Amino acid sequence: MKSIPLKKIRTFFSGESSYENRVSLFHRQTREFQHIQILIRAFYAVMVMFAAFQLPEWHSYLGRGKADLLWPVSWISWMEQRDGVLSVLALWLSGSVIGFVFPQSRGARVWAFLGFFFFAAFNNSFGKIGHSLHHWVLISFVFIFLPSVNQGRVGRQRVIQIFVAMQLLIGVTYTMAGIGKLGGTILHLWNGEMSALHPQAMAYMVAERLLQTNTQSLFGPWFVSHPYPSWLFLLGAVYLQFASLWFVARPVWHRAWGIGVALFHIFSYFTFTIIFPQSVLILLLFFGCSPFAGEGFHLRSMIRNLPFAPAILSRFFK
Repeated sequence: MKSIPLKKIRTFFSGESSYENRVSLFHRQTREFQHIQILIRAFYAVMVMFAAFQLPEWHSYLGRGKADLLWPVSWISWMEQRDGVLSVLALWLSGSVIGFVFPQSRGARVWAFLGFFFFAAFNNSFGKIGHSLHHWVLISFVFIFLPSVNQGRVGRQRVIQIFVAMQLLIGVTYTMAGIGKLGGTILHLWNGEMSALHPQAMAYMVAERLLQTNTQSLFGPWFVSHPYPSWLFLLGAVYLQFASLWFVARPVWHRAWGIGVALFHIFSYFTFTIIFPQSVLILLLFFGCSPFAGEGFHLRSMIRNLPFAPAILSRFFK
């Protein structure tokens, strides 16, 4: 039985530029480790901010009607709903604070994860599941596996490996979104309907969204009245999402990709009135400030490592 060609798989996702392959992720291990420690502390600091900003809303959470509880918070049904909701909110706030104060403690990180996990589950127990907090739940779960005590070189490598795994997980979520859009495109073509490949697709999507929600957006009217430029925006967004895993696997693209997808979320609000501020924070924190991106923008290396770029382009910038 042949072994899995891990090297070929890694090359397929990470590219072959000398910048990526000759400069190991662990070459600047101490500096990257220290950078990661700051980002982890910042992650829990923002988690505290989320919990603190919701303090004025506690009375509305406690006064909500009967919830169709999702399985992570089904235990609330064992007590008075008000007491159960108060327990969730208290766990969320205390876990965030403990995670920030003691990020080196696995117990504190578990506490922080459970608080965020239970709050997200409760908040989505009223007939509609939003995705704005999912990245934070996933990342707080991955951070549970960080070593509690950093034991020299091995401990630093472990921290770096888990941080890289977290970045790849974020890339997977965006690639899955891109796959969904490509799948929808294929389905629409199969049914003879307008798909993302139609030059007026973006204009129709924006118009339908604004009519459906009875809202107005800053850029929406322009996108509707200028279908061809808006179509290029749509194609670029699909490419950026589908190729996310490749971008994340290529550290030279971290900063540009993170900022690009953050801008995608911002423009989505100005166009569709759909906003994911929590995801914008994640992208700017862990990719805009990635410890592996190096200094500045390595334009030639970025072009050589552009996912799915034609071979002639790669050779030209070799």
